Amino acid sequence: MKLLKKIKSSIASLWRGAGQVDRSKGSRFGIMCDMILCKLRYHAKIEEYLAYRLYEYRHCYRKNFLFKYHQQRLYRKVNEILNTKFKYSFYQLIPDLFQREIILAPACGEEAFLDFLRRHKRIVIKPNKGSCGIDVCVLEHESDQQVLDFFRHLKIDIICEEYIRQHPVMNELNPSSVNTIRVVSLRHSETDVEIISATLRCGARSDCIIDNLNKGGVGAAVDVDTGIVSTFGRDYQLRSYSHHPLTGVQIIGLQIPNWQKAMDMLKQAHARLPQNRILGWDIAITETGADIVEANSAPAPRSIQMIDGKPKGEKILKILKDKKNHIYHH
Repeated sequence: MKLLKKIKSSIASLWRGAGQVDRSKGSRFGIMCDMILCKLRYHAKIEEYLAYRLYEYRHCYRKNFLFKYHQQRLYRKVNEILNTKFKYSFYQLIPDLFQREIILAPACGEEAFLDFLRRHKRIVIKPNKGSCGIDVCVLEHESDQQVLDFFRHLKIDIICEEYIRQHPVMNELNPSSVNTIRVVSLRHSETDVEIISATLRCGARSDCIIDNLNKGGVGAAVDVDTGIVSTFGRDYQLRSYSHHPLTGVQIIGLQIPNWQKAMDMLKQAHARLPQNRILGWDIAITETGADIVEANSAPAPRSIQMIDGKPKGEKILKILKDKKNHIYHH
């Protein structure tokens, strides 16, 4: 009975998903069958099928998309996942390339924590182990006692960061969030790091400091050679924006400042991490250059492919399937 119920539920989900595709692309039943084919052939989930508009493409194009399956199952074959699992540990690998002060609490001790708040007044705190912007918040120094009370009630390890002062152009998009660039890079050798894709991410709410798309943010593709935003913005509800929905700043055509400095810094960083063939970087653009926010050893494929509908997996999938490149196993 449980199996039958599960099958019925799956068919119902497929039918609902197929109903979201324009009828000019095929019959609802035909689209549903195509969804099943993509699930079997590429491990594509329904939401990925829709977000990437797979119904518009043939196999020769579809096969180069990255799916959540690759993120969950295959990245660890070419990456040392633990490098980025703990944010402070990753920071310690390349501390000279971070442009802001970062400490780990409570390991730093309450005096160091208090001194950090006194000097910076306003800091960002986030769990040392975490992702997707969960539990990221701002802490301000109101009084020494307030800071010490916060410290003494800590139950998990947190990293404390000097607040990033982003470039005025980035600040205009949404001043309430640090608006970052998600860059996926591929390390071929110590002297050869290739930029696979770049995506502008900006918060779309006035009450949220993070720009993650899964938290309501808006993303847009950036030309990796020029740093110019090349598409409209798009969110996870697949809505498109020529201008930022909150501030009205035009998204498409925006020139990201200090682009070459940012790319040079990122390539230098990845060149020093031989344990990671593939990395997803979040970088903030500052007035003097760029600052690394964090890196991810298993970058989510959806945010880098749903924006422009272009597959980013041709070179990455070749590495994932090449056993000679596998440096890490369960």
